[in-house]
Amino acid sequence: MFPFRWDYLSRNKKREDIPYSERTELADFDRIFSGNGLLNRVPYRIDRNNEKYNEYTYFHSFVRRAMFFTQADDLSRSEIVYYERDGGTGDYFRIGILNQEPLELDLDSICLHIYSTGVGILTYNVNNSRYPEKATILKINEYGRRIYPQFLAGRDVSVTKSAFLADYIEVKAGHRYMREDFSGYNHPVRTEETFLPPDHIRSIFGVGEDFVFHREEEKKGRVKISKLTDDRMFFVSWYGNDTSQKIISSSEEARGGLHPVGPEKLYSDWWYCYLFGDKSGPSVKNTNWMNRDFEAATNARWAGSGTLYGTTRDSFVAISHSRENLVPDISVHTRTMYYQMAVLCLAQRASILRFSYEIGTISNELDKGSPSSPKIRDLYKNYIHFINKIYFREVTSQIQGIEIYSQMQQAMNLQKEMGDLDKEVSELHNYANMVEQGRLSRVANWFLPAGVIVGFLGMNVFDEKDLNLSGTFNWEVLTWGLLVISISVFAVLITKIIKK
Repeated sequence: MFPFRWDYLSRNKKREDIPYSERTELADFDRIFSGNGLLNRVPYRIDRNNEKYNEYTYFHSFVRRAMFFTQADDLSRSEIVYYERDGGTGDYFRIGILNQEPLELDLDSICLHIYSTGVGILTYNVNNSRYPEKATILKINEYGRRIYPQFLAGRDVSVTKSAFLADYIEVKAGHRYMREDFSGYNHPVRTEETFLPPDHIRSIFGVGEDFVFHREEEKKGRVKISKLTDDRMFFVSWYGNDTSQKIISSSEEARGGLHPVGPEKLYSDWWYCYLFGDKSGPSVKNTNWMNRDFEAATNARWAGSGTLYGTTRDSFVAISHSRENLVPDISVHTRTMYYQMAVLCLAQRASILRFSYEIGTISNELDKGSPSSPKIRDLYKNYIHFINKIYFREVTSQIQGIEIYSQMQQAMNLQKEMGDLDKEVSELHNYANMVEQGRLSRVANWFLPAGVIVGFLGMNVFDEKDLNLSGTFNWEVLTWGLLVISISVFAVLITKIIKK
């Protein structure tokens, strides 16, 4: 899952100078993206599909608008637009590993969730029907999610590839063929282009110039795509393994024992690697630290049945028996309800980062003078829309769903990040109100002296005949008028001098 920020450039101006609402209209994104020819806009329909019925009814009614694209006829009423391409015969997602045999997975679908907050989630949904080994599962998750080198060493990216970067990623979707070998990082890297979007991300947005990834490519009518996370995509994984399922169900920990780490225990080194996306061993060498991470990341409600769920900042994983079509079918739950929860939490996390970016941009204008109050009010309006339409504390009344969603929120630190963002937005909005009040006060200063003079003299100083413009001109009226204006201007100038 690749979360990103998008901005439609409606004017020939710097992106930051265009109001937030103009850059995040779903209709603008849809109009441009719909011509790419790979993914199609797909409204959510239940019809006679049992999986879709179960998925849709699992969530609260007020949450569904942020998950399911049902307002296809009026994008202005929608919080999301959804695009999809189902995998066909011969479609694949292939992971090349340096000095090893490539791993080829069946491509089930490519999905794109676009939100009204100006963020999106691109997902590759793949099926592993060839590699049941536990070690290979870890390799798939580790190599498959990397989208650029985390570090560079030596003269090329071979050192990074020997650590955890794929030698190449190759995707076939219908007639579209995409391949990324990260060779762009073998050349000098500019500070403006430290992220070179891999082909299997860049090509999803078309082969033309409508979607761009770097500032110098920004022009009117284009959509700018910006990454929001590091080199690792979020991954959702279900693994069916009958041997592991039996170990889990019979372990001391599942029966309430207190021995969390060991090869035959509920929590093993492999489970830690599966949770955190490590391929060859736990990324921590401290037993107490591991135990703490196990407790925070694992939902062991059904451990006695051999099922574990796990959530970290970068993953949601599940392990159970390998037999599908049993009740409950954990594989179906993972690719439907829990997938939707993960996408929603990623969208919330991306939106929080998006609003923080917008606040930082507006704050930079403070050094150049007061930022535009309408721009701040526009951002505040969209923020209120976000917290009421996309950010939820609870998404379902199902107990396990409540637990898993809460665990996702905690793993991504969303509650704290949301609290910090709320303070930032409120402070900026209060500042805009203060600036607006200052402007109104300055306007009042122009008329205050005139009001005082008129109040002191009384309106009766001007007779009705003096104001009759059809007669001869009355110099007394002009004199009094000029006096009032002069005093008003003088008062304003004195006020400005005193402020300086």
